[in-house]
This record gives sequence, structure tokens and C-alpha cells, in this order.
Amino acid sequence: MSQPSLHDATAVLRARANYALDDHDPTQFSQTLEQQQSELSAIEEVVSRLEGQLLKACSQREELRNSIFLHKQLVKPSPIRRIPPEILSYILSLHSASFVDLESIQLHTEDDLNHLILQIRRSQNLLLSVCRLWSQVVLSDCRCWQLAVVFHPNQLSSEEEREDHWKCIEKRLAFAGDSAPITLVLSPSPKNGGQPDTVDQCREAAILQTVGARLSRLVSMPKGLHLLHLLQNDTAHNALEKITIVWPSGNWESTITKLVSTLPYLSGLLSLSIQHSRYVLPMLGGKIASATIRRLHLPPMRKTDILKMLENTPQLRHLRITKIVEAARLPKRPIVFHPNLQSLVVTYGGQNFDMLCLTTLPSLQYLDVLLAPNWPRPKVDFDFFERSGYPIKQLSLSGCRAAGLPELLHSLPNLSRIALRENPEGLHFLLNKLASDAPIFPKSVVELTFPETHRGRYHVDELKSALEGILARQEEYGLSCIRTANHRDEALQPVIQKLVEAGISVTGGVYDVGH
Repeated sequence: MSQPSLHDATAVLRARANYALDDHDPTQFSQTLEQQQSELSAIEEVVSRLEGQLLKACSQREELRNSIFLHKQLVKPSPIRRIPPEILSYILSLHSASFVDLESIQLHTEDDLNHLILQIRRSQNLLLSVCRLWSQVVLSDCRCWQLAVVFHPNQLSSEEEREDHWKCIEKRLAFAGDSAPITLVLSPSPKNGGQPDTVDQCREAAILQTVGARLSRLVSMPKGLHLLHLLQNDTAHNALEKITIVWPSGNWESTITKLVSTLPYLSGLLSLSIQHSRYVLPMLGGKIASATIRRLHLPPMRKTDILKMLENTPQLRHLRITKIVEAARLPKRPIVFHPNLQSLVVTYGGQNFDMLCLTTLPSLQYLDVLLAPNWPRPKVDFDFFERSGYPIKQLSLSGCRAAGLPELLHSLPNLSRIALRENPEGLHFLLNKLASDAPIFPKSVVELTFPETHRGRYHVDELKSALEGILARQEEYGLSCIRTANHRDEALQPVIQKLVEAGISVTGGVYDVGH
């Protein structure tokens, strides 16, 4: 007797759904069930194989599509192929140099440092992998390799992998030539944590000795600073101009002691960036501070310590402080005279910022701090500018809204650029002043920067009124450029068009002196 088909068996099941089964039915159904399960397994195996083939085919199809797209782009006429190699070399070297200028990069943790190293490596790898022309240009231009990164291999790496790791770093350093100055970003810990291998430490030290005479900038964790003693014993190693120290939590006093003893031997040191306030004063005491330092980037500090630091650094030109920590009571002390300071930036400042009244800064050209609402005070703050000789050329205003502000601005004959910072009360005050009848700053100001308005139509309307006020008094102002991130706002277009017609360009972007 032949086995019933799947269709017949299904029909029987439906016909007998409401009837009792015959005695022979369970046996028949069991046989059918076993057969169907076997067939299903075979079909699932076929489907699985076909699905795998389909996925592979889809992946190959996508790869081919991407490859076809890329090759289509390559066969198209490309202006970059007509760029002379020396011009292309200059462009690529500028790209590499963009990572060397680390002044604005905030490095607070080891993760920040490792992320920077990853960015640099990716950038260099990209320049080598775009095409044969780029690779040839990059390898022949030492300027593309003046930024070097040194980091330890993974502790789980084999001996062969570790050797390849260090050879790759040494090879890239060789691309920089024998005389180009080197910026070295140093991460002295393995990527997966733990203590570095002794052999790796020796390779690291050998690299620093190789580039020591050309080392112009070092970016490192404190535990990497022990390598500086290698520069101490050779008077030729005096090219180091900048040190940026990334301070993690922990006690680094022994490292500081060694570093302070080494710094006097670095006779060319011009810039020091420290991200931990606990170690600032020990490092700025003594002859190294008074000898060469011209640029400082410091963590939060007390006002008294800042004044003391200014006394110890007469060659200082540019000072950036994260925040001024107010003392409960500032002891009376004589006014500090600093002849050379050109720029002062306090990133977060303090609402009671009054350090200016304790200093005389005849060379100060750029000032960017969060000022108190009552600034400038009629006597105290005006006196600072008077005894300093009114040197300010570039001023960033944030927080101040005193009635005497226009008078002070008009007293600064060299003032050429003003930037308004994002501070609700201060910005509201200044925008309303610009919309009023009288000019609030002198005709010497040629550039004015507005912050982006994030607070709805109210501030955009205030900005529009301010621009209309400037337009109405364009002859009394000397502006040639206005910067605002809202320059594409539809509501501002009519007045912007009129300003452009009057010879005042309105553009995006934010003015930054780079200090």
C-alpha cells in the first residue's frame, strides 16, 4: 500500500478533525510525520546553503558596485592630477602640520592622548594609501613626518609583532630626515594597560636619543617625562621649545622633582602646558621660569599664585588659564608690573575677576576673560588701562554690562577687533546698546564678532536690531567685517544685504587669535 501524499494526508486530517480516529490512523500518521520531518530537514539544509550563497553573492555584488564606482571616479578627469608635485607636497604638508599645532587641543586624560595618537596615525596612513602619486609625494617630503607618535605595543603581542611595531615607528621617523624639527607625542603605557615591557622601554629611550637634538615639542603623560633626563647630559639637546603634560589622577611628585631638575638644561624651552594645578608652582619656580618661558597654558589657579607666577616669568608673552579660583580674602600686595605679556585668556574666568586691577601690562594686546557684571568700575578698572598705556587691540567681552563700558571702549585708541561671547545678560545688554542711538565703540574697530544665538527668535530679533543700529550709524563706525554664525538666518537677510551694499562684509566663523 502506497504512502498518502502530503495533500491527501492534510485532507484526511481536515475531514476527521471532528471525528474519532480509527485504530490504524495513529500508525499511519506517525509514518507520515517521520517522512515529512526528514523531507523538511533536507529542504532546510538546501535553504541554508542557498542563503549562504545568496549572502556571499550580495556581498560580492556590493564590493563590485563600490569598486566600479571608485574606478569610474579614477578614470574621470581630475584637477588634482594636474597639480605639480611640489604644490601637492605643500598642501599635504599643511595637512600634516595641522596636527602639530596642538595649542587648542584639550588633553586631560590618557584616553585623550591615545585618541590624538590614533588620529595622527590614521591621517598618515590615509596619505600613504590614497594613490601612488600621493604616496610618492608624502614619502619624499620630510615636512609630512615632523609629527611623530611613539606608543607601546599590546602586551599580548608576540616578539615578532613587537619588533614590527618598533621598526614601523623608526621607519616613519626616518622619513622626517636628519635635520627637520620633530614634535613627539609620547604614550608610555601599553594600549591594554599595565606596566611596559623592559625591552619596549629601551626601544623607546633609543628613539628619544635618536631625535633628541631635533626634538622641538614633547606631548606626554608624566610617566613619560623620565625620558627627559636623556636630554640633560648633552648640551646639543637644547632644541626643545614646547612641553605639554597630560596629568591623570595620582601622585607625581617624584616625577615633578626630576622634571624640575631637568628643565634648566632645556635652554630653548618657550612653551609649557600643564593640566594639573597641584604641580604648577613647583615647576614655575626657579631659573627655568625666568629664563625662557613665553607661552603658558595652565589649569585652575588662585589669583595670588597667578600674580606670583607673573613675577617669575618676565619673558612670558601668552597666558591661558582654565579658571581663576578666588581666594576667600586676597592679601594686600603691590601691583605686579609685567612688561611683555601680550595676550591673557581665562577660559572660564570668575564673576569676581579683578586681577587687572592688581597688574600693569603695557604690552597686553588681546584680552579674553569672563568679566563681572559691574565691569568696568569707574575708578579701579579704568586705572588699569591708563597706567598700562591703553595697549589693547583685540577684546572679547562676556558678562559685563556696566554703563561705563562704551566710555572705556572709546578710550582704547588701538582697539581693532571686538568679539561678543555667549553670555545671556551681557549679550542682551550689548545688543541693545548697539541698537541705540550712540556708537558704543570707536571708529578704529574694523571687525565685530557676534556669538551664535541659541535662545530662539528673541535673540535673533535683538541681533537684527543691533545690525540695523550699526547700519544706521555706519559713518560713525569704521567696521569692514561682521562675523556671526547666524549670517544665513532668513530674518537677517534684508539688513545683511544692506550692510554688504554699504561695504561691510557679513560672514560666518568665529574670530580666534590662536593664543
